[in-house]
Amino acid sequence: VVFDGLDELIEIKDRSTVCSVVEHFATEYPVAPLLVTSREVGYEQSPLDRARFTHYGLSPFGEEQVEEYAKKWFRYSCSPMVEEAKRLADAFVTESSLVPDIRSNPLMLGLLCNLYRQDGFIPKNRPEVYQRCADLLFTKWDRSRGIRVKLPLEHRLRPTMSYLARWIYSDEGLQGGVTEARLISETSEYLHQWVEDDAEAGSIAQEFITFFKGRAWVFTDTGSDKTQPLYQFTHRTFLEYFAAEELVRLHSGARNLHKYLVGKIKMRRWDVVCQLAYQIAVQRTPSNEILIDLLCRDARSEQLLKKLNILSFLARTMDVMYPKPGAQRDAVRLCVEAVFGNLLEIEQTGEKHRALATEILGGLFGATEEALKINASEIINTLQGMILTENLSTEAKCEAIVLADDFSMVFGSSMASGGPDQGAFWAHQSDLLFEEVRAVRTDLGGVDSRVAILNWWRGLTPGAQILKSFGSPVLFSAIVFPLSGWGRVPPVTAVLSWSMEGESQSSANLGYLGRERRRLVAVEAGTLGRLLVEHGKLIVGPESLPRMLQDPFRGFRALEEIGGPWWPNDRRISESVLVCLACTIELLHGEGEPIDPLPLGEPPRTLHDLVAFAHSRETRTLRHRAHEVVDARCNSEFVKDKLHAWVQGEISFVERRG
Repeated sequence: VVFDGLDELIEIKDRSTVCSVVEHFATEYPVAPLLVTSREVGYEQSPLDRARFTHYGLSPFGEEQVEEYAKKWFRYSCSPMVEEAKRLADAFVTESSLVPDIRSNPLMLGLLCNLYRQDGFIPKNRPEVYQRCADLLFTKWDRSRGIRVKLPLEHRLRPTMSYLARWIYSDEGLQGGVTEARLISETSEYLHQWVEDDAEAGSIAQEFITFFKGRAWVFTDTGSDKTQPLYQFTHRTFLEYFAAEELVRLHSGARNLHKYLVGKIKMRRWDVVCQLAYQIAVQRTPSNEILIDLLCRDARSEQLLKKLNILSFLARTMDVMYPKPGAQRDAVRLCVEAVFGNLLEIEQTGEKHRALATEILGGLFGATEEALKINASEIINTLQGMILTENLSTEAKCEAIVLADDFSMVFGSSMASGGPDQGAFWAHQSDLLFEEVRAVRTDLGGVDSRVAILNWWRGLTPGAQILKSFGSPVLFSAIVFPLSGWGRVPPVTAVLSWSMEGESQSSANLGYLGRERRRLVAVEAGTLGRLLVEHGKLIVGPESLPRMLQDPFRGFRALEEIGGPWWPNDRRISESVLVCLACTIELLHGEGEPIDPLPLGEPPRTLHDLVAFAHSRETRTLRHRAHEVVDARCNSEFVKDKLHAWVQGEISFVERRG
């Protein structure tokens, strides 16, 4: 038997009466299972007997629980048609991903589902979502259930909430909790503008606070000090939204608002509130061009850290400020120049600057479809200009190329956050840039090993040329990209992995390379094993080893997940796999050193042959299997003979010095 919504009884005496009835029912029917539901607000004023009823609270929902709840809610509340209910639920889950902090709360998730049923969409900017949820909490939720709470001076209820939010948010000491007495006192002082009598203002303040911590569920009990309970906003989301709303009211006009908030933006303080305030201001007045211009002006005049803070804020906020194309292009150009033009300083300064640079580009790359084309063209034009200009040093140009490929791989991947469509879009932009700077890349690939490797991945520079110019160790030394951090897999592993992914027709990085370049990379992979064997030993010193691969299977294990077949059909590629693995094993373990247990646990079925091969030099029982693998997987008799000798321990592919 379910008794649902105990909290909907507003008067405490009514709630106490119903609790007594429920407890009496439990006595009369002791074997009947009972479930009583209530919001937390006000429950402790008249709870059920804890000796007889076990109490549970709902924890925040995870992503899977949100999806499950939405499917069931729309199935039972909207449409008896299974497919239609699923369509609504899927659309809701996608659109509500903008506010994961709200939908993780079970009650708020129900409110959002109601909002979606009424309007058929979730607003695309956070302030509007918060506003609609606040309206539901303050008015529509109770009214939809036939509950009417009468309050004096009701038109001041919402402004009072915003005033209290700004007051609490401005004082970090209050954010941990405020006593009810202090809340009433502050509210009473605020209401004095409209109520002259002290007693009346205090009485209305008492009713407002009772409503906020009761029916509106805005404040919740978070513990107590030595004498009385402490209250804070149930959701920090609403603390930030109402505080932003009040700031826009207090500092009317774009210039006044910016003047008050820009100091906080430079120091990266009040980040969410500042974003919300700018968005609210743009919604209410046509101030987007002014605000963007002011942010750009201040960024130009600041030292690097504050400049990056301002531009990070701009890049993350501009998408919902809807600027005209000209203003958007100016802002994007400034962001890109700040990142790419200060790469060396950003790299040398530390993690904070790198994180900000990544955040700036992420804000531009993750723009809505309408803004993305402008952002992309401006990014490509700016990068192209920097790489082709004669004023930029060779070192800076090389950094720009590395960074250009960095964003190409991250955002040109079909696994990118924007999905396959956005991945294809960025891959195309990457191709445009690549073709424009092809000649410069070719020249720089002769002096910078990272550019040479990137050109190799693109099918522009042959592996034989890299071996001649830089030696074989560079093929085993990971390039760590400056912003995304991607690239901790060495170049040889990436080339072999991409080649085998191409055979499976399923690739997370297909967008980055494209099918034609993947074919060229497969050709390179097929010659790699023989090239390494003919080139002679990899000569490495102690300074090289820290950059070498720490897990020889890291780049291959993902292939188990993409559908295989793991071993390539092209035996030239599979012999390259064996040569590279042999080199990697030697790089990780000196002559005579036992090989540590491989960090695989129980290896996937497709890796058993590789594991046997890797351990064959130290484990005699595996040598027979390793020789079989060499015979089955090698194309060239020359390479096959060398690998058989390696398995027997007769030759080495690596020479350590120092």
